[in-house]
Amino acid sequence: MKESKSGSLYRIVRFHHAVEILNGSLHFSHPSKWDDPYETRVKHSRGYAMFAQCWGKKSMSDAMWRIYSPDHLGVRIKTTRDKLKSVLTNFVRENKGHKRRLADVKYEKTPAVRKKTREIVEGLNAGWQPTLAADLLFHKREAFDHEQEVRALLYCPDIDKSQKDVGLKVPVDGHHLIDSIYLDPRAPEPLAEALSNYFKGVLNRPGFEGGSNI
Repeated sequence: MKESKSGSLYRIVRFHHAVEILNGSLHFSHPSKWDDPYETRVKHSRGYAMFAQCWGKKSMSDAMWRIYSPDHLGVRIKTTRDKLKSVLTNFVRENKGHKRRLADVKYEKTPAVRKKTREIVEGLNAGWQPTLAADLLFHKREAFDHEQEVRALLYCPDIDKSQKDVGLKVPVDGHHLIDSIYLDPRAPEPLAEALSNYFKGVLNRPGFEGGSNI
């Protein structure tokens, strides 16, 4: 498994999500939609206002393909920290009162995660602090340290509470954000060729990285 040393970030998504990004919309999920129950282990009054995305620093990981592309139809998109940070910055600039964070996840032993959680809860009980609430999403158990995760977080205080069920769509220049698209190397050859031709036509650029470089 390779880890990026150039500030590159990677994310495995379904084909239609990659198309959605290229069409100008970047989806942020509410953490309650994630699989790990530790992500929402603390309930607080403004939990509905947090939306996030998970990226990784490793360019290649067989485990990640198996988790996020179980049907072999996923694609890996590549961007940079600077580009993703720019998307977040533009969003909060245009939405007064909103906040953002882009940072590495810290992996610790379960007792340390629980201790940190207790400290955060004590701080939140003493008074609402968006920064503390955000901290909850940047500490994970070391069982997940193979992910080498980087998270993009948006705090949207005036959003409707029902929005957490559908997520948040952030406007983006997808052609600028995405540097490359890599097809699942396990995808059937005829399908891989069809997807590759589609992306090459949409992006109007030569070449994709790896097994099917777009």
